[in-house]
Amino acid sequence: MTKSRNIGAGSPNISRSMKVSHAEAERLLRQWWPDRTVTVRDMAERLGISRAWLTKLALRWNLPDRRGVAFRVGMPVRVRDMDFIDAAACAAHFGLHVQTVRSMVCRGDADRIGLSVSRAHANSHYKSVPLILGPFHWPSHRQAAAELGLRPEKISLLKKQGRTDELLGRAMAVQSQKDMKAYKARASA
Repeated sequence: MTKSRNIGAGSPNISRSMKVSHAEAERLLRQWWPDRTVTVRDMAERLGISRAWLTKLALRWNLPDRRGVAFRVGMPVRVRDMDFIDAAACAAHFGLHVQTVRSMVCRGDADRIGLSVSRAHANSHYKSVPLILGPFHWPSHRQAAAELGLRPEKISLLKKQGRTDELLGRAMAVQSQKDMKAYKARASA
């Protein structure tokens, strides 16, 4: 394995991390660059350099811009054995933005298009936590915050600081207002 001294005039010496010589890197990059099945991440790993350096080398060697250029001319997109005319048709089918489809295909994640799960369902720590203050009970901090007229972050902060008496006082005030409204509604009926 041969290593070059540096990539070119004016560029920092990145040859310490490169797995191939300068000439071999340029030859491989010119071969892989137009091929859409080889992602920038794969090229960078094979050459032993970062993706940022890979794109800078591509600019230095006057290779065309890979960021969505082929999609503008109607490149077909294949997702899990489904063929689409272009990225716009694929985006319309899955209910995504066109740029989302383009970036996922460029990253090599075309098979994950349309499979994403929201963070609220994917991670169990995003489930709502009930809030119980004395006789008062709410199924989540968000509902308690809406009822008490606070932000959910404020409730968490007060609990963390051990100032639940303030929350309990506010809950009692809200409950007494509800009781007063109910009493007036019964009295007027």
